[in-house]
Order: sequence, then structure tokens, then C-alpha cells
Amino acid sequence: MAERRRKPAGRRPARRPRKKKSGGGRFLFSLLFFIAAAAAAIYFTSQAPAEPEGPGRPAPRSAVERVIDTVRETAEEVTAPAEEKTERTEEAPARTERGESGPAERPRRETAAPAPERKAEPARPAPQERLSGVLAVVIDDGGRDLASQRVYEQLGIPLTLAVMPNQPHTGEAAAEWAAAGLPVIIHQPMESVSGAAAEPVYISTAMTADEQARVLADSFSQIPQAVGMNNHQGSKATIHRTTMNNVMKALSARGMFFLDSATNSTTAADAAAAAYGVPYVRNELFVDNSTDVEEIKAMIRKGARMAAANGSAVIIGHCRPHTAEAFRQIVPELEAAGITFVYVSSLTH
Repeated sequence: MAERRRKPAGRRPARRPRKKKSGGGRFLFSLLFFIAAAAAAIYFTSQAPAEPEGPGRPAPRSAVERVIDTVRETAEEVTAPAEEKTERTEEAPARTERGESGPAERPRRETAAPAPERKAEPARPAPQERLSGVLAVVIDDGGRDLASQRVYEQLGIPLTLAVMPNQPHTGEAAAEWAAAGLPVIIHQPMESVSGAAAEPVYISTAMTADEQARVLADSFSQIPQAVGMNNHQGSKATIHRTTMNNVMKALSARGMFFLDSATNSTTAADAAAAAYGVPYVRNELFVDNSTDVEEIKAMIRKGARMAAANGSAVIIGHCRPHTAEAFRQIVPELEAAGITFVYVSSLTH
């Protein structure tokens, strides 16, 4: 039997590359390898002749010691991957805290933290609109609705009531308003261009001067408290100079003023009033063509802004429930804004 070639002592036998295993399989493979290596080391040691000791030569290691070294080295190699895995696992949270993700350490898009919830602030009232100027308010159609008239009487501001002749409450309305210390004028029906909704008795341009004078005299008798007059309808009569001359002649004789309701964009009333020395003033806005309270209030505000822009303004409303309520609500607002209410007679010229 051929003698086997003896391997040099102190050198580890060469190991073949082995496939990495994980878990229990790798551990079992390593254990079997330890056993085989130990057996081979003991066998080779027992077959090799002892080397003589000499100066400079270290004492030969026993077989058992070489086996223990081999087992220790192999165990270190087997446990190294597990330790490296543990280190990587421990480093993972650190990468996450820095906003990184994965082995390539790519920057992770951070989600912005939600803004702290803010408590809703209470709504602040709108700043008060500042207005200046004087506003004259005339209430037409007196004598039809005493309940609405009494709302106006309680407002505590200068108002002028235009009472219409030949109405169910003509005399009562004029007397009650005057008793409240407020001025009354005659709301005289006159001819309109269309002729629609005309009152039974009105001043027509077709009448003679005497006929017109008799109609006016009847109105004065029904409303003796009157200090002036304005026209109800009258879009045709107020542009008829002869008719206006007859009206101004009657007013001049009684020391009354004339308020042009401005039912027509043009007028002959101003020239006739100047000719007979009758104080004259013209309406600038009807505020209640709607029955909606908020819309009426908006129109009253418009009149107040006209007064602020021009120094003064004249507006006309009516003796109606919705209009009375709109004025009741808005008068304190306008007074706080700086509007001064005056009688219409103070704005005549």
C-alpha cells in the first residue's frame, strides 16, 4: 500500500468553497464539517513521525490543540454572517430617522406635518359706513292706512306726510299727524300721461282754470292742516305750463310750497313756481317700488348716499306696512352713520 503524502504540520487543510446556507441547514452542515475535520486531524497526526526539537524551533502542538484551533476558527467564520446581519438590523432605524430608505440610502420624501388646528375667530361686524348730509323723507298716500302711519309717527324723526283727498281716513290722518307735531301736505291727484289708475277726482289739463281752482279749493277744505302740496301721478299735468300756473297761483295765495314728485323726467312746475314765488323742491328717489323690506332698505340707503354725495336729498315712500317696517329698521342705522333727517320744507328754494 502506497504511503500517503504527509501534509506539513501547523497548516489548515484547504477547504472547498461552500454554498452559503441559512438557518438550521447551515448549522448542521457546519457541525458535520467540524467532526470530519477533527477526525482527519487526529488521523494525520497519528501517522506523522515526531519532529525533533531544536533551537529556534517551537515545540510541536498536540493533535487535540490543533483540532480545538480548527474548530474555533471555523466557528468564527460561521457566526460572522449572523453578527453582520444583526449590525445591519440595528442600523436600519438610524437610516429611517435620517429620512433614508433602503441600502441605496435614497432620500425619502417627507410628508409635511399637519398645521395645528386654529380656533375659529368670531365674526367681526362690518365697519359702520360713515355718511354725512341731510335727508328729507316724504310719506305719500296718507289717509289710506292709519296703522302704517302710526309706525312713522313713532320713529321720532322729521317726516312729512302727504295726505290724499277723498280717502277713507283723509281728515283723521291729517289731524293725527299734525297732533304729533309733524307737517302735513296735500297729495293732490293730477293727470298722468297714461291715464291709468287715476283717482275719481283729479286735476286735468283739459279743465278750465275755474274747474281746476274748484278742485284745489275742495282739497284745501279737506286738509286744513296742509302747509304745502305735491302731485299724485301728474306726469302730464306737471309738464303743462298753464295747469302749473293755476296750481302755483292757488298755493301762493295760501303761502304754501310745492314738492314736485318727479313722475316725469321733465317739468314745467319749477318755472311756474318761480313765476309765482312759490318755494319749490323736487323729489329724487321713490324708495318702495318693491314690497320686499330688504329691497326697500337698500333704496333708502341709496337715498342716504345721495345725500352724502350732494349734501342733501329728498326721497319719497308710501303709507304701506312694508315701507313703514323698512324705515323702522333702518333709521337708527342711518342716524348712527351720520345722516341728519330734516323736513322737506327746509330744502325748498
